[in-house]
Amino acid sequence: MAGEPESLSLEEAYARAVAYHAESRFAEAETLYRRILKVSPDEPDVLHMLGLLGHQCGHGEQAVELIGKALSLRQTSQFWSNLAVALLGLNRLEEARRACGRALELDPGMIEAHLNLAQVLDREQKPAESAEYYRKAIALGASSADVRFRLGSVLFRANCLPEALAVVDEAIAMGKSDAPAHFVRGRILHELQRSQEAVAAYRAALDIEPRHADAAFNLGLVYQDLRLTGQAETMLKWALDLSPDNPIILYNLSRLLRLVGRISGAIKAAARAVELKPDFALAHQALGNAYHAGGQIELAQESFRKGAALAPDDFGIHHNVIACLRLDWRVEGEVFRDAYREWNARHLGSIPRLSHANAPDPERRLRIGYVSPDYRNHAVAYFLEPLIRAHDRERFEITCYSQVDEEDAVTRRFQDLADRWRVILPKSDDEAAAMIQADGIDILVDCAGHTVGMRMHVFARKPAPVQVTTLVGHDTTTGVAAIDYILSDPYLTPPGYEDHFTETLVRMPHVVAPFLPRDDWPEVPPLPEEEGVLFGCFAEPSRIGDVSLGLWTRILDRVPGSRLLLKHKTFEFPDQAKYWRSRFARLGDGRFDLEGVPGGWLKEMTVYGRVGVILDSFPLTGATSSLIPLWMGVPVVTLAGHLAGQRYGVTMLSNAGVPELVASDQDGYVELAVALATDRPRLARYRAGLRGIVRDSPILDAAAVTAAVEESYRRMWRQWCEGRSGKDGDHGRKNER
Repeated sequence: MAGEPESLSLEEAYARAVAYHAESRFAEAETLYRRILKVSPDEPDVLHMLGLLGHQCGHGEQAVELIGKALSLRQTSQFWSNLAVALLGLNRLEEARRACGRALELDPGMIEAHLNLAQVLDREQKPAESAEYYRKAIALGASSADVRFRLGSVLFRANCLPEALAVVDEAIAMGKSDAPAHFVRGRILHELQRSQEAVAAYRAALDIEPRHADAAFNLGLVYQDLRLTGQAETMLKWALDLSPDNPIILYNLSRLLRLVGRISGAIKAAARAVELKPDFALAHQALGNAYHAGGQIELAQESFRKGAALAPDDFGIHHNVIACLRLDWRVEGEVFRDAYREWNARHLGSIPRLSHANAPDPERRLRIGYVSPDYRNHAVAYFLEPLIRAHDRERFEITCYSQVDEEDAVTRRFQDLADRWRVILPKSDDEAAAMIQADGIDILVDCAGHTVGMRMHVFARKPAPVQVTTLVGHDTTTGVAAIDYILSDPYLTPPGYEDHFTETLVRMPHVVAPFLPRDDWPEVPPLPEEEGVLFGCFAEPSRIGDVSLGLWTRILDRVPGSRLLLKHKTFEFPDQAKYWRSRFARLGDGRFDLEGVPGGWLKEMTVYGRVGVILDSFPLTGATSSLIPLWMGVPVVTLAGHLAGQRYGVTMLSNAGVPELVASDQDGYVELAVALATDRPRLARYRAGLRGIVRDSPILDAAAVTAAVEESYRRMWRQWCEGRSGKDGDHGRKNER
């Protein structure tokens, strides 16, 4: 080499090469190593060092060849350890693991070999085993902050969260206070549900490295958990600016935008995620959810089907494929039955069932468990609360199993009503089922079906001898083989509907559950002045299908000067209102208005003083959105469909004492609405008398409705006791009328 004296001995040349190597003067080091090998080609130390240099310069295959040749000449733990490093660089993990093993056989106390083996195991997705070798290296004297940080990282991936946090905190205290350390600390705190501390950790990472896309992304997720949607959107968009082609960020941004009702943005983000990663099943699901929320059902169904094909074992995507059918008014009940039966077979069929030690005494006090995500300010609570309140506590003990993710004042009322209150939201399916079994529940009641917050996997374990679902919180069969009965009524499921369900259909005499108006609702307002009737619909806009829009257009055409008021909290936001105004444009320019619900519905009850007639949506009809207007003196027109979910308006109006407001076909719906709107004396009679009619109707008779439910429970229990010698759940069930 130019500048190097030719008189250097081999030992001097090697020493100088090693010095150059240590100073990262790689070209000069390589020249000297190769000069030595020309003179003495079998020098193992030189071969080893030249191989290590090759690895450092990105020549992995050459590195493995040279270190392998050195090992053929001399076996040392250092050679084996550095061979492992070179192999690891080539992702030849099995060979790297064997090389580490050989190094440790030669020198069990070699720190470097323990660290290398820890890295290999981590790369092999074995974080718990990796952690063991990091611990051994630390015990042998590897005391750097970086080693502790690496240990904390693999402990996090091994889900050893408290230990991981302690070790990462040690690393930071020792000086590892960089962005990666604070980021991993944030991830651990996030998993521990210490959200505010996670926010601080992610912010610390971003203060050090503002372009840390993962920190910005995860901070957005924490803000979403905290329901700080504005901050969440800001951080997700920041992350997207830093990593614009990241489908994971786009997927999560779509989910957030959908949850806050920003339908157009949600569709755009999910569509881009699908474009970037066509095999990303969850992106197809996000796109389907966005289309579904925007009432674009055919596009939603297409996206869900693509997602399900990519992830056939994902029960949620499969569920959404079926759920889309609810907005197709032509679908028959047997279609839901078969679809959910297949869902059960695919996702729940292999789950083993629990055994039961419940005393088979047919007349003893029974333990009833209600499972619901809606023990909160939710429409279902208007029916569950009076039912649970009216139970005969001498004959029935009531346990509420809560799936509520955000408790409120209504939740606290349910807590006071229940004999036992159990929170199962954070529990695994096995844990929740074991709790129910340990509580000795005799009859377990599902109040959610296949809606958000469902726990079908818990019911599949059969934690109670008798399991029931009820058409209060959902509107179809569950298809779950472990659920024995479904509670309904004569209006939701007239004779002939038995084949719509995999469960035994049990009809109550009047209604499935009673209704409880709020004490703070105002008095009935006077009838609006006669200036052209204002129709209203206050349903979730995604429930309003093309059938509804077509019928409403016909009604507005027939009633001169009439308008339609669509009122929902979604419409409070300009971009959302713009989206829905476009979706509802077929109603005609200037013939409909969109209003939000600022401050909540209690402050907006005066709207019933402006509206003359409420038009129920279709195919998904309303329960509370039918009963509340009646309580406020406003007649509701509903269309009877051919599925339970299309008949909630039927059962609400019939049980509330006004069956004459139910139309049997589409033409009848139009004629009924037009006749009402143009008959002011009739509207006045309804305005004056509806609250009294509802107050005296079966739907408010909580004692009678609950007694009928209790009698059904008792019959189910007696049947189980009679069949106790057979297999749980196989009692030769019959459809009950």
